Amino acid sequence: MITVVIFVIVLFQVNVGMRELKKMGDNAGFHPENPFFKFIDELSGKFYSHVSVAFIFGLIVSSLMTLYLSHKMAGPLYRMRTFFEKMSDDGKVNDISFRKGDYLSDFSVVINKALSKIKK
Repeated sequence: MITVVIFVIVLFQVNVGMRELKKMGDNAGFHPENPFFKFIDELSGKFYSHVSVAFIFGLIVSSLMTLYLSHKMAGPLYRMRTFFEKMSDDGKVNDISFRKGDYLSDFSVVINKALSKIKK
């Protein structure tokens, strides 16, 4: 969503800039068929197409990064939830572990330390 908002803002600002350039041509007294206006139209068309490609690429990259980061964050949270649900169901106190590279992996050390004190 953030990427879409940025894309819309950029397109809006470019549109404002192109209108200002056309207004400058009008104020200079250029005829509507002047190459200046054709240049501005071609420039804006190319710019919009290049920005659209960049937007699509950015959207794909940001989506993949969001998926990756959420997986690294949600995995440990899901593991903690199932760990405590299992412990509450069967009453057994085992150690918890997370996948290497997951976020919050240092929580397993703290949880296991607390559980070992509870066991004693």
